Amino acid sequence: MEAKQGTPFHYIGVSLPRSGHSFFRRALIRYFRHGLKFCDAYKPERCCQARPCTALGGAQVFYQKNHDFDLGLDPTMASESLAYVVQYRHPIPQLLSYLEHSGVDPGSPARFAWMAQHLRYRAAFVRKWLRPAPPGVLRLRYEDLVANPQRAIGGIIRHGVGRVNERRLAAAIGATAGKIAGGDAFEPRVLEASAHFDRASLAAYEALLLEEEPDLGYAPMFGGGTPDAAHPMVRAYRTQARAHAMPEQSPACE
Repeated sequence: MEAKQGTPFHYIGVSLPRSGHSFFRRALIRYFRHGLKFCDAYKPERCCQARPCTALGGAQVFYQKNHDFDLGLDPTMASESLAYVVQYRHPIPQLLSYLEHSGVDPGSPARFAWMAQHLRYRAAFVRKWLRPAPPGVLRLRYEDLVANPQRAIGGIIRHGVGRVNERRLAAAIGATAGKIAGGDAFEPRVLEASAHFDRASLAAYEALLLEEEPDLGYAPMFGGGTPDAAHPMVRAYRTQARAHAMPEQSPACE
C-alpha cells in the first residue's frame, strides 16, 4: 500500500499521554501490515531519531510515537509526505488515567507538584499544537476515536495514502479492540472509581487549566470558576510558573 504519488508517507504521532495512542498505533499496524514501519522516539536503540525516517527499508508508511515532552519537535516540517497526528483528550479523564499509570502515590502530597507539572506541560502542548493547529497537523480527539474509530482512523489514513480499504480497516479495528481490556477497547471511565479521584484537587486543576485552555470545546466537569489559591496544587503551580520550571513527565506511558 503506497502513499500518494508513490513516495513514502510519514505520520509523526504527537500525543498527550493516555489519549488513545496505543489503540491508534495497533490498528494502524494491523491495517498496513508489513507496509508500515513504527518506531518509538523514546527508544533510540531502535529509532534513527530522524524525521523523515532514514531507515525505512521497503516500508511505504512510517509512524513514530512522540509526546513532545520537551516541546522540541519542529512543527514546520510538515509537507505533502509528512503530517503530525496530534492526539488529545478531555483534561480530567486524561489526567486521571495518566496518574494511574505514573506510579504517583494517590495519598502523597507529592502528587500536587506532579499535577502542576503536568498542567504546565499540557497547556504548553495545547498552545503549540492546537491553538491554532499548525499546517500539516491532523487532529485526533480521543472522544472521536472512541465514538467512531472507523471514521477517525480512516480520515488519517486517507490523508496519507489517498484511499482506504474499509473492510480491512474494520478488521484491524476489531482485532485491536479484542486485544485491549479483554475485548472492549474503550470502557466508559467512572471518574469516582479512580484511586486518584479527589474532587477538590481536580476542581482546582480544571479551574487553572481553563485559564490556559479555554477553547478546545470541552465542558467543565467541576464548574470551572476561580482556582482556590489556598489549595496545595494551585500553590505548586504558581510556584513552578514563577520559577519557569519545565515539567518532567515520564515517557513510558502511552
